[in-house]
Amino acid sequence: MRNETLLTLNTRSGVKKSKHTNYSSYWLDNDDNYDFKITAEDIINPERIVKLASVRRAVANFVRILTNDSNINVVFSSGKNSYTDGKEVVIAAEEDPKHFDSMVGLALHEGAHCLLSDFNMLQNLITQGNNWHAFVSFSPEIRTIVSGDNDPSSRITTFQQLLGNIMNVIEDRRIDSYVYQNAGGYRPYYDALYTKYFFNAEVTKSLKNDPSWREPKVENYINWMINIFHPNFDSNALPGLKDIVKLIDLKNIRRFDITEKMPINFDNWPMSDESASHMIGSITHTKRLVQYDKLPLLWRVANDILYVILQHVAKVEMGESNPSGTDNQKTISINIDGITFDVDVNENKLENLDINVPVFTPVPAKKFNSDKAKKAMDNIKKIMSGKNTRKKLKKRDKQDVEQLESAQAKIIEAGDKLIGKFPCLVTRKLTKQIMLSDWFPFARTTVRGGGRVLASHQLTEQAVVKGVRMGQVLVNRLQVRNDPLMTHFTRQTHGKIDRRVLAQLGMDIESVFKRTTVDNYKPVMLHLSLDASGSMGGDKWTRVMTVATALAYVSSKIKNIETVITLRGDSTIPIVCVVYDSRKDNFQKARQLFPSLQNSGSTPEGLCFKATLDMITECTTEYDTYFINFSDGEPGTTVYRNGQYTNYSGTSAAEHTRRQVQAMREAGVKIMSYFISWDGLRKSSYDSNPSLKVFRSMYGEDAVSVDVNNVTEVLRTLNRLLLKKGT
Repeated sequence: MRNETLLTLNTRSGVKKSKHTNYSSYWLDNDDNYDFKITAEDIINPERIVKLASVRRAVANFVRILTNDSNINVVFSSGKNSYTDGKEVVIAAEEDPKHFDSMVGLALHEGAHCLLSDFNMLQNLITQGNNWHAFVSFSPEIRTIVSGDNDPSSRITTFQQLLGNIMNVIEDRRIDSYVYQNAGGYRPYYDALYTKYFFNAEVTKSLKNDPSWREPKVENYINWMINIFHPNFDSNALPGLKDIVKLIDLKNIRRFDITEKMPINFDNWPMSDESASHMIGSITHTKRLVQYDKLPLLWRVANDILYVILQHVAKVEMGESNPSGTDNQKTISINIDGITFDVDVNENKLENLDINVPVFTPVPAKKFNSDKAKKAMDNIKKIMSGKNTRKKLKKRDKQDVEQLESAQAKIIEAGDKLIGKFPCLVTRKLTKQIMLSDWFPFARTTVRGGGRVLASHQLTEQAVVKGVRMGQVLVNRLQVRNDPLMTHFTRQTHGKIDRRVLAQLGMDIESVFKRTTVDNYKPVMLHLSLDASGSMGGDKWTRVMTVATALAYVSSKIKNIETVITLRGDSTIPIVCVVYDSRKDNFQKARQLFPSLQNSGSTPEGLCFKATLDMITECTTEYDTYFINFSDGEPGTTVYRNGQYTNYSGTSAAEHTRRQVQAMREAGVKIMSYFISWDGLRKSSYDSNPSLKVFRSMYGEDAVSVDVNNVTEVLRTLNRLLLKKGT
């Protein structure tokens, strides 16, 4: 029997209990760091938010693969939604990796409902308030019990709920069996789900040791049905339980697979000619009974199971109320969820009341806790209905998760063995909503009309306008890149005949051929990385924003020049934000958002380079790739992680930055690095300035000092660079 009850999971011994194996770690980013403890409430933790976004996205992919439906949303619990309605799967805002597998299993279970369950049938017959739907669809035996002269609405509602529980038990076994047998890769997540919720220690004890679980009550029948796959399941625990096991028939649970879903409109269901109005007084309008044998098998078997339960509960009630066994008893009182049903025996509303109730030997009173087992069963029932309590996502976290997801954010470990591990947040997309997020440090904002809006500085606005003008000048100079350069060589000894000199053949001149060569400019990728630390404020910031705007404009007009502009700085951890990518963004975006960008934080230079190395080198085979760096100081930052601060500065940070620059060179990237200073330093001062010495040690011969007042000289350099012909 133990093996038979576990057939729905296709396993001989229930779930596999691995030693803290997290299958989710295979697809979670940075699975070696799950500690997101933040001691101060006002400190934003991008690592935690990105991890939550990664979990939601990964679970959504699982559900999407299972259902083959991209319209099913996977959302965090907000306290408002806690169920699956066929269109949405709600997951907990779980941060503890020990619970990730069970969370994925629960999401897959709910996704399987979306894929396999007939919500039209379940909602019309079980959950809707029009309880006459359920009555006209009850089996003839159940209809007889529900009917009566008094208002039977409470009885119909109670029977609806009972049928819903029974159908849900069978439906859960069916869909879990379907996924478990057809998607072997998902089994570990189902194993974790069943381990956490169904194979509860207190329930396990009560199934084996609690005598009260073996009293023929409706609740006990439901509890044993829910645990029909449990290793401690005992088909002899209750009278009639063996019949229920046969009706469910776990070996053939897939016979309940839905071949044709019921119509949404109840009036389109198969109806008989028999009227229900004469059977129940509360139906004021004539209602036809559903043609019962045309209903889905799941509904019919659930009715049969309910009737078996009522028969045996009634038999026990009859024996307790009439211990002498006299024949003058007319009614039997059955209590279900606090509602008492008086069943008239003489009208034979319950058949086979003469069935023999087997005498069960009480189980030995071993260790168990009825109260804890009841709470555990209540939680299991909530899991089955999708109404279990799930960790909610705070409103602020919800907004941050949404914005970081839209920003295509990732946390990348940017350190190495020499300096240790440092996280870096990298975002690939920028929108107005992202700039208004609490975690985005590079936006100038203000409060207006009770809400937070973007603000701009007059000098930055002027810098963007100036950048557009400079970009227009550059485009005019670089327009030649849009056209191939054709060179004709005439009077050649071979090639194509040049018709203009063809007449010279009569003068014994044979060199009447020509050749044409076509030179194309190789596409150029410019990665412009701007130091957005606090020291870059004032004129420095406006000047580099002018250059950034000009290059963004150029790439929008010249077809074989692409520009990616990033800002780098920090908040609690280093951050690199792509604020413009000409391959994806329209220049109008730069015109609108650049005036609201500002500098903030310190200089996590090498960490940011390491985190974006793959992005910088991803297209070196297709483009001549140039990394253009603007900075005004030495690398240095403080990272807040796992409740403690770690410094990145000094010689070790400079050496780490040098290694990242060298890695770019080795990948085929050409480096152009500019140190933004307040005065045009001469060679002598260049050699003596400590910061400049560090800068030169990091970038070598590519290091150039630029006066902030002449930073636009960089554009002339780039103009000469971009007019060089490629191969």
